[in-house]
Amino acid sequence: MLVDKESKAEDREKLRLQDRLDDKRSKHWRDMHNLINAAPSFDGTQDVDFWLHEVELYLERCDVEDEKTMRNVLVGALKGTAREWLGSLGEGECNRNSYVSIEHALKERFGKTYMQKIRAYEAINQKSGESLHAYADRLRKATYGIDRTTTEMVHKFYSTITCSSAVYDFVINLPCNSL
Repeated sequence: MLVDKESKAEDREKLRLQDRLDDKRSKHWRDMHNLINAAPSFDGTQDVDFWLHEVELYLERCDVEDEKTMRNVLVGALKGTAREWLGSLGEGECNRNSYVSIEHALKERFGKTYMQKIRAYEAINQKSGESLHAYADRLRKATYGIDRTTTEMVHKFYSTITCSSAVYDFVINLPCNSL
């Protein structure tokens, strides 16, 4: 009888430990699911450099530092064409266990060359009816991956806006640090 009681007590303790382990696993997966769902998504149509920068900022804000979680968020944030493309890669084309390898493969497939980025940046002008805020945001996104100083970007912005000359004359004479 004593053996049966000890055996039952051990079984109950094992079940309690298993329940706690299951709870931790469940919480981990709920946290991972929430982390992935809140990350900026990428379907292959956006600028990959800008998106990768946004993912890095997101991971920093969430205090994610381990590569496995970073990789899971990166892969989990892929949608549509981008997700299908990653799934179609062979082992020799991309190490899916490496954040850096996946990032490199994404840049190779969806990224622009440096010269394409420069040409796109140089071709940007404010569109008719576009707000200054929307134009500034579009110009900011176009600078990812190219070397431009703040002064060059501010000059580009003000030299390509299409609003009235009175606003242009007022703003162009402001010192850069006030912008």
